[in-house]
Amino acid sequence: MKSSSDIVSPNGAYYNKDTAPEVMEVLDECIQNKKPVRIYLGNPETGDNWNEEHDTIGRVGRSTGTHKVPLLVAAGKNWGGAILTHCILRIVQRRGALELYRHPKFKLPTVEIKEEALCKGYSYALYLNGEIYSNHKNLKSAVKLRDYFTE
Repeated sequence: MKSSSDIVSPNGAYYNKDTAPEVMEVLDECIQNKKPVRIYLGNPETGDNWNEEHDTIGRVGRSTGTHKVPLLVAAGKNWGGAILTHCILRIVQRRGALELYRHPKFKLPTVEIKEEALCKGYSYALYLNGEIYSNHKNLKSAVKLRDYFTE
């Protein structure tokens, strides 16, 4: 039974009522083509990215049961977590980095690497939007995370 907070797409997937129609269309297509994507979540009112590191890459599947919601399924797994579809700010196809959807207000974070020893054994600090996010033992590690947030 459909609740008042759901929208059902033509393929039978249930979406939060605040999900952008373009997001539903892209996710329905992703369910069909099974290509890996990266999903950026955040605040759709401001466009601020939540800068999630985990559970952001996989293929889009659909749950079983009476309310089939979109799931993000990691490589090598046959299960996944429900996607906060109404909080999607950007969807990028992983191979080839083809952008499938971008919210009009989407913002990438300002990322800065500083050579500073805030913790023993760590020589580099990564800042997101001016706030310390992580410490790194080497520059390569900090650059890898910086690149993840800015791709």
